[in-house]
Amino acid sequence: MHDVLRERPDTMIQIIKGPDYLCAKFPEGQPYHCEDDGIYVRDSEILRRLGLKVSDVLPWREVERRIRLNVVPGDIAVVCETCSWRSYGFCEEGVEGVIESNGLRKVLPSGTD
Repeated sequence: MHDVLRERPDTMIQIIKGPDYLCAKFPEGQPYHCEDDGIYVRDSEILRRLGLKVSDVLPWREVERRIRLNVVPGDIAVVCETCSWRSYGFCEEGVEGVIESNGLRKVLPSGTD
């Protein structure tokens, strides 16, 4: 999905509440976190900042535009303070890329530079 949005930013997306089909791909044997209360809190805050609501349908390009207008990389440390993924730094880098109008960054296969 990441590559689809990166390569075709006019792809329509729908904002949903709760786990999506990507959560269904979560690795077996790992603690499932897609329904933790903290995720709903973070999602709600990001939607508020972007002026979006659950059930909205819009092109990914519009989400990127709203990120450029309403989010700065430092917001991740505040909004996502309790997220276990935050320490990887991908979200801050992603926000920076969108703000710089570079869109989503290309993700290389594991083991490549």
